[in-house]
Amino acid sequence: MRYRSLLLLCLGFVILFSACSKDPNRVNNNYNGTGAGVLSAYINGYSWYASTGYAQLDNTQKLTLFAKYSQDNDISLYVYPYSGPGTYQLNGLNTITYYENGVTYSPINGEINITYDNTNSIQGTFSSRLISTSGSETLDFTNGQFNIPKY
Repeated sequence: MRYRSLLLLCLGFVILFSACSKDPNRVNNNYNGTGAGVLSAYINGYSWYASTGYAQLDNTQKLTLFAKYSQDNDISLYVYPYSGPGTYQLNGLNTITYYENGVTYSPINGEINITYDNTNSIQGTFSSRLISTSGSETLDFTNGQFNIPKY
């Protein structure tokens, strides 16, 4: 009886996991939704995830949050001067830079909200409208979230 129950349980897991499908809008299929070094957002309504990243506070009080999807696709968030958790409006000193396939995007508006900061990690949210350096394309970042280890 125990073996039959165990077999049924295992069969149930196989059926459950084989029925799951991938999100067609998901850019980074390596994202697992947990753990440090994670940053996610919607870019013009499509999911974007980075599974590696770091946060660093330098001696001038400039906070850098960096997350990378691939060699040609990353994002950096900067807060200066950083004074702890709070909301920082993007204003030139507080900024976001997004890089994709040789094109750099800079913010038109937005904010970075730091909700948690300890010696190991930093967490928060962000949103922004960015424009390409050529001025020909804009990107809307919405529902941005991060939980990144500090170095």
